[in-house]
Amino acid sequence: MQNKKCMIIGFNDFSFDDYCQMLDQLAPEAAAKRDLRLAFVNYEGTRFHALGVLNKTREREGLANLNLNNADFLWPVVMVLGTYLEKHGLAFDYVNLFQNEKDDLEEKLASGTFNTVVITTTLYVMPHPVQEIVDFVRSCAPQVQIIIGGPYISGLFKAHDREMLVDYLSVLGGDIYINSNEGEDTLRQVLETLNQNRSVVGLSRTAALDGDTWVFGADEPEYNELKENFVNYRLFEPRGIGRFLSTRTAKSCPYACAFCGFPQRAGKYRYLSTSDVERELDAVKAIGTVDTLTFLDDTFNVPKQRFREIMQMMIDNQYNFKWNSFYRSDQGDPETIALMARAGCEGVFLGIESASDKMLALMRKTSRRKNYEQAISAFRSVGIATHASFIIGFPGETLDTVQESLDFIETFRPDTFRAQVWYCDPLTPIWNDREKYGITGSGFDWSHDTMNSELAASITERFFLTAQHSTWLPQFGFEQWSLFYLHRQGMEQGNILGYLDGFNAAVKHQLLHGDDAELPGSIIDRFKFSAHLPAQSPALPQPGLSMESAAHFKAAEARLQAWAAWLDPQNLGALPVHIGEQTKTVLSRPEERVIGRDHNVAWIVAFLKHACSILQGERFLLHYVVQGSARLIAIDDVGGSSEAALYDHVATLLAQTPVLDSHDNYLLSHHSRLSACGIVLRQPVLRVFADDVVAPTFDSGLYMHLLLPSNGQVRVLSNFVRWVPELHAANAKSALAEQAVFVRVQ
Repeated sequence: MQNKKCMIIGFNDFSFDDYCQMLDQLAPEAAAKRDLRLAFVNYEGTRFHALGVLNKTREREGLANLNLNNADFLWPVVMVLGTYLEKHGLAFDYVNLFQNEKDDLEEKLASGTFNTVVITTTLYVMPHPVQEIVDFVRSCAPQVQIIIGGPYISGLFKAHDREMLVDYLSVLGGDIYINSNEGEDTLRQVLETLNQNRSVVGLSRTAALDGDTWVFGADEPEYNELKENFVNYRLFEPRGIGRFLSTRTAKSCPYACAFCGFPQRAGKYRYLSTSDVERELDAVKAIGTVDTLTFLDDTFNVPKQRFREIMQMMIDNQYNFKWNSFYRSDQGDPETIALMARAGCEGVFLGIESASDKMLALMRKTSRRKNYEQAISAFRSVGIATHASFIIGFPGETLDTVQESLDFIETFRPDTFRAQVWYCDPLTPIWNDREKYGITGSGFDWSHDTMNSELAASITERFFLTAQHSTWLPQFGFEQWSLFYLHRQGMEQGNILGYLDGFNAAVKHQLLHGDDAELPGSIIDRFKFSAHLPAQSPALPQPGLSMESAAHFKAAEARLQAWAAWLDPQNLGALPVHIGEQTKTVLSRPEERVIGRDHNVAWIVAFLKHACSILQGERFLLHYVVQGSARLIAIDDVGGSSEAALYDHVATLLAQTPVLDSHDNYLLSHHSRLSACGIVLRQPVLRVFADDVVAPTFDSGLYMHLLLPSNGQVRVLSNFVRWVPELHAANAKSALAEQAVFVRVQ
């Protein structure tokens, strides 16, 4: 019987707005949700990432649809798998980008010439893109066998016990799963077995249904050497490869960073010789259309001597590619960097992770701060763009180590940067030390002895909001590669950074004013200017819209630092209290002689007197929030003042105090945002919500709120426990702390 074809499906660029809607279901404080919020703009009623905004603006301006896409290239896994299958006599076809080629896929599946569909999962971190493809294939060709493999599947196998894994595999909807660090040869075996009408049940590195039971084959390593499996680009030329191509000259990584499980999954570090790299680049040059290369090696410049030989070979052969890669800063020098520039390098990705030598040691990285300082300076001197990546919250992280990283960004000024909350992965080496560091939780929801994920998310936001001398690079739908992509589309480099400045300013505006806040005209104008590629005006000096916001944010930090010092003149630090469950208590009605003058002020006086008795303090900061504005006032000698005197004082302050800047309101909205700036309050800011303004549903820090609805009961909300002083002095975390009492308003 003639073998039927295998259909390989590359990448499903899952709807970004749908992805946002899924994360909407998370709690407001969830780190993953807050991280995503730094990457989109609510524009024309829909959430768009950075390239999506350009596409939408071109549509609004009546310009041609360029369909700018962060995956606008032939997916590497399609070429690798296709070449391997063809080499072993197995016929294949492919769909590169699922969302763009659904009609073509439906037509091909309807032809009846395919008996298998292979779904790859290179960049997926959630099941939905896979499930969407599975459902589509089932609707078009229910008879085909669906094979799913790649990093997402391998991760499921390693992260879950067999019972949980079975549930995941059943929900995904595939027929056969490949669990391999590589997978090409396992796929070959599966296809040959199916084409011979034999059962794949029990094959090594697979999971397949036997009736209603999932059967798992032996978990054995698989190694497919690069030297024996060069991509055959001729197989893909008839449909076009285009300008952009990704290739690799090595597999795995020779290092063992504590936050990364890749080397353990990928096996021993193996790399091509210089002559083999030359063979690969000759083949790429022969395609005739490629002018931009991305080297996917995790450590392209390791070992150093091979890397220098490759650079010299590229110079000698005059390939004239523009290229980008990862770069290991402790394995280079200015001479090597100069060779990189001559060989066509236009950008490098620096996985700095932290600019604190203490943290770098805890992360088991071999690079140190001085290596990154020297590398960025050397790259700048030869015109190579640098992107610096940081992790926030790795075990051992403190506000001091975080500040070292932020100071590094401002001092050494990489062209772009990104900070992200540490992802607590049980498959990484640090997990083995979880008891040592007090790690609880996983993923983006964790805590350890020196930080938790909520504080790390606030610190990440602070990096985004305050950095003035480097451009924040959005993560979702926009990577460093996107800079080179837009440059090839005709956008001047300065205009690309100018666009990102405008996009980031838009994100900041809505982060501070609300998701539905209308964008200022200056930002819309920046979008319009940027969307007119490739017919833009020459690069012009443009005002730093995002940088202006950063300056305002730093000023807000300084103001609140001063208020915190006023609140705690003896520098005693925060009250010895512990977070408890929220209590709701009806506040005693103010005296009749006071309440008739100004309802809200009268209740605030009662609130202050109540806070004074509970917190045993005399001076307070009070945040008064009404529809559309807020004020922060400072009140002293609360206990010693009569209600009438206190009423007059509060009324005067509310009348004379200017409306707060949105940056101040942002900082006051959550305790962790103040903590991220190093602001320690002796006691919580008293917050008053009037005119039916809705109080926050969550804050992990101490709070005492007064709710003043237009109709209904006036209530105080608080969430803290006060330790009995002698117990706190002994050990607030001891078993005796169980005797702590909840503070309730009587």
